[in-house]
Amino acid sequence: MVDVTVERLSKKFGGLNAVDDVSFTVPSGTVLTLLGPSGCGKTTILRCIAGLETATGGRISIGGDPVFDSERDILVPSEKREIGMVFQSYAIWPHLTVFQNVAFPLKLRSVGKAELQERVMAALKSVDLDHLHDRYPNQLSGGQQQRAVLARCLVYRPRVLLLDEPLANLDAALREEMRFELREVQQKFGLTSIYVTHDQSEAMALSDNILVLSGGSIISSGSPREVFSKPQHRFVASFLGGANLIPARIVVGRQGPPQIVGIDAAGALLVEGEGDVGLATTVSVRPSDVSLVPVGKTDPVAVTGTLRRVTFLGEVNDCVVEIAGCEIRARTDPDGQWQIGETVGIAFHPSRTYLLAAEDK
Repeated sequence: MVDVTVERLSKKFGGLNAVDDVSFTVPSGTVLTLLGPSGCGKTTILRCIAGLETATGGRISIGGDPVFDSERDILVPSEKREIGMVFQSYAIWPHLTVFQNVAFPLKLRSVGKAELQERVMAALKSVDLDHLHDRYPNQLSGGQQQRAVLARCLVYRPRVLLLDEPLANLDAALREEMRFELREVQQKFGLTSIYVTHDQSEAMALSDNILVLSGGSIISSGSPREVFSKPQHRFVASFLGGANLIPARIVVGRQGPPQIVGIDAAGALLVEGEGDVGLATTVSVRPSDVSLVPVGKTDPVAVTGTLRRVTFLGEVNDCVVEIAGCEIRARTDPDGQWQIGETVGIAFHPSRTYLLAAEDK
């Protein structure tokens, strides 16, 4: 059983707090994803766990063993932490075959020839590369090269696997395929893993738990469904799925999901929902939970606007509706016949519409 515990971790670069008092635990055999935009501190956290960066303060333990503790002056070298790391760049030697690349960590550990042969081929088989063991890197596709890097990590049986944007250099179709391959390998070996990405789709597909970071701090945590479905912060709502963030004002206080009942002269939605009457707040609703309805052909709708844009994306139309200077995006049926400039009604999915905390407007 190998878990990873990070306590009050901080890392400064000059006057910049790249990581600011971050704490979390990765249970044994699970995948935790550090998700956020560039510069949020996620890669710095990963490098501190790997021992490639020395944290300014805090504690890190792997399997209950401290590898860094600023107060006790503990700093275990990277090579003794028994960690496998997969980078965005493939970092494989072009002059060595796939077999030789994967065997390299075992040669450094003076593993015998027979055992080395067995372990290398087993690692290659686990990522479906055993039939390409004699190829050179330039004879492999990008996905195959990344699988070779993963096999090189698995071959020496690391306690923890760290992955830093490993799919960023792949095309969209291959990236989607590799997400599921990585997840299958992780579950097969029961590896405790920490994954860094800015791609929310990767985070959703791969993770048991997600930490959303901004400015070096954790601002949201939970399972993929929890983090995505019920955003409590403006940044999380916007970053995960590009939610609409619409000014609103509470006109009737009540429990339960907010009910949109109209719009005021300034373009703010009038809401029945939790909070004091008159409170200015923000409604968060994802484009997939916004529907367009014809005006005058159905029951009266609470909000109408002008359709400004319709973009065909294959499975859906991406629409933009303007109401009093505020743009609202909606994802609609691609067969819908809408005309730019027409007045349309806007309907919000009632159980997937949220009021953000007043202090986070």
